[in-house]
Amino acid sequence: LSSYLPQLFSSFAWLIFASEEHCDKAFEVISKQSVNGKQLTVDFCGVKSKHPPKQTDRNQQPINPLELYVSGFPASTSKDQIKVLFRSATSVTFPPAAKAKNKLFCFVKFDNVKDARAAFEKGKMLKIGGAPVDVLYARLKKGRCWC
Repeated sequence: LSSYLPQLFSSFAWLIFASEEHCDKAFEVISKQSVNGKQLTVDFCGVKSKHPPKQTDRNQQPINPLELYVSGFPASTSKDQIKVLFRSATSVTFPPAAKAKNKLFCFVKFDNVKDARAAFEKGKMLKIGGAPVDVLYARLKKGRCWC
């Protein structure tokens, strides 16, 4: 079992289990727990969730094979730290809106598909400051081409 609190004063946490079987057993126990007199709300991620994510137009957009979306890192993470992790990147961008809303994500661009793919694969096991990080391909904006 490992846990992840996205921010210091979060009202939620992710619990990551070694197997689905362990998760199912823990779900039964944790669902009955309370903290400071408040019943915990416990849910699965993905298809087992009581509130599965809705498909949006954005999710229907094609991916940009030269750009990655990186999220879930600690607030103290700098652009230089991201550059060290993705050495073949040509640029790292923290959108101004992301900082303003305290959403922790950035975009990492590459010169070629091979480097982007290698970084994407590396991202599957990547941790920053001990926290697991999400590394996904960025989506193309409507009417734009990556070529």
